Amino acid sequence: MRWRTILLGTTQVCGGWSYSSVLNLADNKLTGSIHPSIVNLNRLMHLELSNNQISAELPSDLGKLSMMSRCLLNQNQLTGSIPASIVGIYRLADLDLSMNKISVSIPEQIVSMPVLSTLNLDSN
Repeated sequence: MRWRTILLGTTQVCGGWSYSSVLNLADNKLTGSIHPSIVNLNRLMHLELSNNQISAELPSDLGKLSMMSRCLLNQNQLTGSIPASIVGIYRLADLDLSMNKISVSIPEQIVSMPVLSTLNLDSN
């Protein structure tokens, strides 16, 4: 695979990777925010940015990542709430937002997500 760019805050880390299915940047001391363009990775199935220092809110249109089955964003400094668009990720089985600063306001429709088996919001 040829590396292009990925945007994480002001750090270039996504763009041009529309065929990528896994993005694992866990344990890299990344800072900044998750750039909204991450939703352009429309074939992403596994997003892991755990154990970094990512701050700010989750992208409001995170639900555009409709193919994603695992979203592991635990142990960061994320704030805000879970975006309502998350219910658009119909294949999402595991969502780990533990150990952040997220308000534990859960979108009502999350209970109707067909395959969601793990929702970890511990220590927020």
